[in-house]
Amino acid sequence: MSACWPLWWNGRVFDAPPPFDPRWPAFATGAMVFETVGVRAGRAWLWARHLARLERAARALAPDLELFQRDEIEAGLRALCQRLGPVDFALRISLGLGPGCWFSTRELPRPPAEGALLWIAPPELALAAGDPGNAHKHAGRWLKERALRAAQGAGAFEALLPSSSGGLACGSRSNLYAYAEGAWWTPPGAAGALPGVVRGLLLEAGLVHERPLERTLLESAAELALSNALWLACPVRGAIGSSRQLPGPEGSAFRALSEGLQRLAGPS
Repeated sequence: MSACWPLWWNGRVFDAPPPFDPRWPAFATGAMVFETVGVRAGRAWLWARHLARLERAARALAPDLELFQRDEIEAGLRALCQRLGPVDFALRISLGLGPGCWFSTRELPRPPAEGALLWIAPPELALAAGDPGNAHKHAGRWLKERALRAAQGAGAFEALLPSSSGGLACGSRSNLYAYAEGAWWTPPGAAGALPGVVRGLLLEAGLVHERPLERTLLESAAELALSNALWLACPVRGAIGSSRQLPGPEGSAFRALSEGLQRLAGPS
C-alpha cells in the first residue's frame, strides 16, 4: 500500500485532505461522532452493528437533523473498497455538523503477538459512571487520548481507565475482560464502559457476562483480554507495576474466547 491512504467526502475519493472549513462546528466545537471499522479482503466486519451504533450516536448529537444517511455511507464504503481492492484497512466513518459524512482510512493495526502490556490510569482519569456520552464514540474523548499517550509513553500497549463508581471501566480504545471462576467477565455499561460492537456480540452469545471488575482482579484473574473492532481479541500478558505474568496468547480460556469470536464475527 502507498503512503497515501484515501479519504471520501461529498461523493468523491480524495488522495489528499478535502477542503474542510475549520469554522464548521465539527472541528470548531467537536460536534461530531464516529465509528471505526475493520475492513478485511474488501468486506467490512460487523458492519450492521457499527451502523446501528453510529445511527444512535448521530441522533444523540443532533436529534433535529438527519446526519445519518445509510445510502451515503454505503456509497462511501463501496468507493473506498473499490479504490483499495483486497487490502485490509481501518475505516473511520465520521458524522459532523458542517461537513456531514466523511471517511478516512489507514493501515489495519495488529495487536502484539505476545499479548498486551497494560498501564492503569490514575483516579483523575476516571470515566464518569452513568454519563450518556459513554455510549457513543465522539470527539470529546480527551481523557482516553491522554491515558493512551501516557500508556504508550510508559511502554504499554493499552491504558485501562477506572470508573468514578469504583473498579475498572474499559481501555482507552478497547473493552476489558477478566477470566475468573470459570467464566469471562466485563464491566457493565453503567461503569462507563463503551458498548463496543465486539463486546455486544460476545455478551449476546453468552461467551462473556457483565459484572463490576475491581482493580484487584488484575492480580487474581486467571487471564485477561481486550477487544475492539480493529483487532477483535487481544490477550493480556501483564501490567506495568505488577510482577505477575499472565499466560497471554497461550491461555486456554483466551484461545477458546478467540475461536468463538472468529466463528461469530465476520462481514455482516
